[in-house]
Amino acid sequence: MPDTNIADHAIQPALTDPADLVSALQATSMLAAIRIKRLGLGRADREASKEAAERHGARADATRLTVNRLAGADHYHQQLAKLQNTAREAFNAVTLAWGDGDGWRLLPNANFNRVLRDMQPITEQMRQVKAEMAANVDSIIAAAAQGVGRLNVKPPTADEILSGYSMEFVFQPLPDGSRFKGLPEATVQALTAHIISKTRASWESAQSEAMGRVAEALDHLVERLTAYQDRMERQARGEEVGRQGVFNDTLITNVAELAQLLPAFNAVNDPRLAALSERLASLCNGVDGDTLRKDQKARDQAMQQARDMLDVLAVWKAKP
Repeated sequence: MPDTNIADHAIQPALTDPADLVSALQATSMLAAIRIKRLGLGRADREASKEAAERHGARADATRLTVNRLAGADHYHQQLAKLQNTAREAFNAVTLAWGDGDGWRLLPNANFNRVLRDMQPITEQMRQVKAEMAANVDSIIAAAAQGVGRLNVKPPTADEILSGYSMEFVFQPLPDGSRFKGLPEATVQALTAHIISKTRASWESAQSEAMGRVAEALDHLVERLTAYQDRMERQARGEEVGRQGVFNDTLITNVAELAQLLPAFNAVNDPRLAALSERLASLCNGVDGDTLRKDQKARDQAMQQARDMLDVLAVWKAKP
C-alpha cells in the first residue's frame, strides 16, 4: 500500500504562493544551457539527385542525394560529436528541462560545481582532438576530396573545419519583475505576473521530470530483478538459460545516483521529494549488484520497496 503521508499530496509545488515559489527558486537554482556547434557534413548534389531520378523514371524532385563532405575522413568529426553528446548527457543528468524547449535547463546551485567538474575532462579531450585535427587538416581535406569522388560537392575548407566545433556553457539567474524599468506600473505588474506564471508552469514540468526519472529507474529495477528471478528458477530446474535475465551493476548504481541527485532537485523543500529521496537511499543502503545476484531476500526487499514507491508516484501522477 502507498504511504498516504506522502501519497495524498497532489503534484503541486510545496509553496502555494507563486511569488514565493519564484523567490525560492531564485535562491536555490539558476538557468543553464549547453551550446554546441558542430560542422554540418551533409550537402545535396542536385545533378546526382536528378540523374538518380531519371534512371528510375521518377520526377526530378523525387530524390535528394546527400553527400558526406568528409567521406572517409570524418574520424575527428566522430570523436568530437561523441564528446559533445557525452557532455550533453552528463549536463542533462544534473539539470531539469525548463521553459519552452529553447535549451535552458534548471540547474540547482548545489550541482554547479559538479557541472564544472564533470565537463572539465570532456572539454580537455575536445581541445586535444581539435589540436590534432588542426595539425592534420590538409590531409583531412585531401582524403575527403578523394572520398566524394566525382560528386558535385566540395569538401569543407580548412577554416570551416577549424571553426566548425565548439561547446560552451552559459548561465543566468531566473528572471523576475524587478528588471523592468521605465514602464508604466500596470505594465510592469502584467509582465511580472507573466513571468511568475511561466516559472510556475516550468517548475511543475521540471518536478514531473524528476519524478519520471525515478519511476523509469524503479520500473527498470523491478523488470530486471523479476527476469533474474525467473533465470534462477529455470536454472534450479536444470534448464539452459544462457545470458537470459542477467543484469549489470548499474541497475542499482543508477538508483543510488538518483538518490543523491534528488535532494538538489528539491529546490522548494517539497516534503514528497524529501521522503522519496530517503526511500531511494534506503533501497540502496548496503546493496550492490553482487548482493542482488546472490541474496534472494535482498532482491525481494528491493523489488517491494521499488513497487511501493511506484505506487506512490502513480498516485501523485493521477491527482489533478
